[in-house]
Amino acid sequence: MADKLLICVSAQQATAAHWRGRRFADCRAFANDDAGLEAFGEFLAPFSGVPAYIMVDAVEEDYRFETLPHAFGSERGEMIRRKLKQHYRNSPYITALLLGRESGRRRDDRYLVSALTNPDL
Repeated sequence: MADKLLICVSAQQATAAHWRGRRFADCRAFANDDAGLEAFGEFLAPFSGVPAYIMVDAVEEDYRFETLPHAFGSERGEMIRRKLKQHYRNSPYITALLLGRESGRRRDDRYLVSALTNPDL
């Protein structure tokens, strides 16, 4: 089985776990200071190309439910980008997840849009 990294970030620390096969091979916590940041970088260095799953637990996260007209292709992508930039202008960490379609007449798409509002976290 392929290796994975599981990373949990909070305002106080980052916790990183190396998942190999069906179990943890290594798990470490890194303080939110210069030494912790350096140690975190050293921990991550050998895992270039390994998939990483990141969970954030911070006040600086925001979630919203949005309903957008059903669209396809580049029109859908552009509509989502506009909506994300409307809510989260200055954050590089933004995403939208399609939840499904409404059951009403228009059958609009339902999205969960989210962002880290403090990119320095």
